[in-house]
Amino acid sequence: MQGQNGERRLAPAMNPTDPLFSKLPSEVLLQIVKQVPGLPSFRNIDRASPTISSLFDEFGTEIVESIISTKLPAQVQSLIRTIVLIQTDLTLTRSLQEFSTVYLKRDEYCGKHVNGADCVRRFHPSLEDSSKVCEACREAFPPIGISRDTSPVILRNILDSACQNQNITEGLLQSCLDRSLALTPLQLGQKFRYIPRPNFGRCPQRRPIGKRFTPESSDPFSWTERQRTSRQIWRVQLFFYLKLKTRDLHWPIEDIAHLESLEIHSFWELSDKYGRFNEQLGTVVYYLANTEHQHGNDTFDHKATAQALYRISSASSITRTTWDAPSSLDHHILDQVSKAEDLVQEITRPTHCVWGPLRYYDLGHWRNFGFYIWDDARMHSLGFLFRETFQDSETGGIFCTKSFSKDDMWFRWESVLSQHIIEANERRRLAEFPDGYREFGSKRFETWWSTGMLLRD
Repeated sequence: MQGQNGERRLAPAMNPTDPLFSKLPSEVLLQIVKQVPGLPSFRNIDRASPTISSLFDEFGTEIVESIISTKLPAQVQSLIRTIVLIQTDLTLTRSLQEFSTVYLKRDEYCGKHVNGADCVRRFHPSLEDSSKVCEACREAFPPIGISRDTSPVILRNILDSACQNQNITEGLLQSCLDRSLALTPLQLGQKFRYIPRPNFGRCPQRRPIGKRFTPESSDPFSWTERQRTSRQIWRVQLFFYLKLKTRDLHWPIEDIAHLESLEIHSFWELSDKYGRFNEQLGTVVYYLANTEHQHGNDTFDHKATAQALYRISSASSITRTTWDAPSSLDHHILDQVSKAEDLVQEITRPTHCVWGPLRYYDLGHWRNFGFYIWDDARMHSLGFLFRETFQDSETGGIFCTKSFSKDDMWFRWESVLSQHIIEANERRRLAEFPDGYREFGSKRFETWWSTGMLLRD
């Protein structure tokens, strides 16, 4: 409503069927609903209160922007805004490459490196502190915003999606944790270690039997674990909505054909983001695919795309409590790399430790256990990540003590795979060594692992 001087003025909210909220002035109600803990919570209020529903019809954009900007990490905010733009046909890009540059690469580091190696803070348009965001990033990524003219129908679809996103997140995390706790992993004896031979090869040694241990984890899911998962579900949804909008895109025909041919992983690889984020995405896709009874298939055809999109967007109710954001929210919290993720990234690099046992394995083997989503603390308690203790040395330096070796960590990861997968990989490794070959001149030492002693003839 406009006042005499053109300023915005809210009319009193009066509704006899809504006694809880109808007695409050709309100005007060607007400030109250902006403070709800998340979009799913607001969705429930919107559905229960005619007064709030009426308020949302008029000020939906303002309410949504206020909630996501204060309760969600920067990357999730950007995904939600982009999805709204796709649905309102306001993604003003002329090609797939331009769309990738403007929208998909917002998760990336600053490409211009104005401040050299120090310019590693990822960009988000609402971040005003100039010490954290260089001007080059602002030029590369103009701010995304939800238009005030956005239809309440589209905004309510976002509320529905947020609600179902939260329910799917809880189901996925519980499923991954149940699988992790049901594992029967093995740990490596302390006397064993990997040992390289000249030219960074491996000794032709067979892997030891190992000793069984029991994974443990009793802590509730953390806010970051939930947000990592939620972020990937929003990524899935963005991909689906863009696919459904192909006829409305003013792109070259070859770009539209390329988009239609892409599956979800190759689509997000357009952002030049590899490694851990695609493994986190793979965890979500695996869960959704298996929920749709597409066991063993983590790609989506058009029919499955429509089914999964419908499931994400057609929430009936919220079944979980809202995730309370930390009191001091670091909007770039999802940029922080967990220790397990960091170590796994080493395997994906061409220059990685080539004598490690996971070098031939598809990293997707560990997606359904949630290894790429769990915080370090949960990976510690599950037993798949060593703890590090830093102490001052007598010489004035600092040395690090690990609760178990990195070799043991890889051995534990490998031990949870099926026996036929391990044996197939073992045969492949042993096939690298010529018949009659004896490492370091030893004729007795023909197992994959070293005991820390080189036995010589």
